[in-house]
Amino acid sequence: MRLSHLARALCALAVIALPLQAQTITNESIDHFIAGRNAEGPELAKVADQTKELDRKIKDFRDCFNGLRELGQVTGTSASGFKAKAITRAKCGATSEDGFIEDRQKLLDHPEEVGAAAAGMSKEDYAHFKERAIGFLGGDRNFAEGELKALTARATDLSNALGVAYARAGGRETRSSGGGISGMVGNAMAGAVASQMRMFTPDMTWAYVTYLNGILYMSGATMFETDYKPGEWTSWTIKDASQPDQSMVLERAMIRRDADKSEWWRTKTISVTPEKADTIILETQMKPMDADGLTMTVVRMRGKFPGDSAGKELMVPENMHTISPAAFGRKPTPESIAGATVGTESIKVGNTTYVAKHVRFGSGGGDMDWWLSDKAPGGLVKVTSTANGKDNMWTMEMTGSGKGAKSELGMK
Repeated sequence: MRLSHLARALCALAVIALPLQAQTITNESIDHFIAGRNAEGPELAKVADQTKELDRKIKDFRDCFNGLRELGQVTGTSASGFKAKAITRAKCGATSEDGFIEDRQKLLDHPEEVGAAAAGMSKEDYAHFKERAIGFLGGDRNFAEGELKALTARATDLSNALGVAYARAGGRETRSSGGGISGMVGNAMAGAVASQMRMFTPDMTWAYVTYLNGILYMSGATMFETDYKPGEWTSWTIKDASQPDQSMVLERAMIRRDADKSEWWRTKTISVTPEKADTIILETQMKPMDADGLTMTVVRMRGKFPGDSAGKELMVPENMHTISPAAFGRKPTPESIAGATVGTESIKVGNTTYVAKHVRFGSGGGDMDWWLSDKAPGGLVKVTSTANGKDNMWTMEMTGSGKGAKSELGMK
């Protein structure tokens, strides 16, 4: 399957208008919420050093575990992987990050209870309000008309209360630099969705999928990708020059292809900021809707979000999760690619060096470059996008690849 098929299905899922729950957002409820945040802040400060230390432990464990996996010493930490667990504990001090994450959440529970009480909301409503407000600041506009009006009018107040940059419609931001692709990546890195969520409701799950697929597919980054073979995986680092202290680590894997042409994919992201690193894993089953497989439909999805100890089933609605291939741009003509080819360059990924074709297309105020090799899984090695100078450069670069990808969330 072409990776763009995954994008078509997931992006369609991302814009589903799921029923909104709990507290309606009004100017008055925003006042209550901000009062809650003002009360929550001092309590968060009391546990700041402890949460920072746990964030360090989580990051150290992830770095250690990823290093072991790169060396081929572990392939996962499933219940049956006793040898892998023993190696992981010996080298990294623990068998998984779950205990650290649970301890971190326990520290944050009391501050949130204080905030909810000050806001006059239940803890669940307060947490859900927070998630929706963060989603709005990050670019989500899936709100009722009255709610969107109230949020827009109070965007600056919410941004100050939550410490999250406000992304205006169309990608322009008021409190962070860059726009377009760089702005989109920057928002994701800043934790507008992933790193500040206490819990992922259905609304926020699809908001996150929107961000992820916007970065990967609507940006044009993967325009030249070719099919992945079953079991192939790639890992990438995504960086925005305007936010040098933040990054996103991305792993994509084609788990398998069945006799009925169903395909199973895993997408894992680690959003890294100076304060924390959050991991999200999504595993998806898709089926072709036509004979040539140009349109795929998502039929099942499992996810594991920050704070989860195991994967869980996510709701996939019927009749609302496909999109026409015509909604996405086509690849350039061979003549256009030939005219845009700069030359060939050697790019080292781990222990492998690829001789990659360098293709560059210009656009208003900038350029977008791809490095392509038919020896690499998916055929893509590196992508950059530059707008108005190198300070506005966005980079997506392969850092590893391999075979033998399997489900990490018990997808059967």
